[in-house]
Amino acid sequence: NTTTTNIGYLPAKAIVTGAKAIVTTSFNNGGTDVIDIGVAGSANNIANDINVSSTGSASVTLGTAAGVIQSSTDPSLVTAIYVGSATAATQGNAEVIVEYVFKE
Repeated sequence: NTTTTNIGYLPAKAIVTGAKAIVTTSFNNGGTDVIDIGVAGSANNIANDINVSSTGSASVTLGTAAGVIQSSTDPSLVTAIYVGSATAATQGNAEVIVEYVFKE
């Protein structure tokens, strides 16, 4: 499924410090299986191309939203999207975690 999924909100003044994808069922589209995590109009500014083709904790490289104060007044919607490069996956499940600190 390549539909964007709303996974939660970062509170105002949150600073992203990390992200994880814990794959409980590997995705199997026959090509590259990745998830992007984003906020504030960008599908991948928290993490881009997290490999979800095998089970376990997936390695994540943080994007441009990391270390930056999110909105100072409003919560920021966090989204995730599965991006497969071949045929549609017939299986796959991952828990997405975004870690942050709060700046007063």
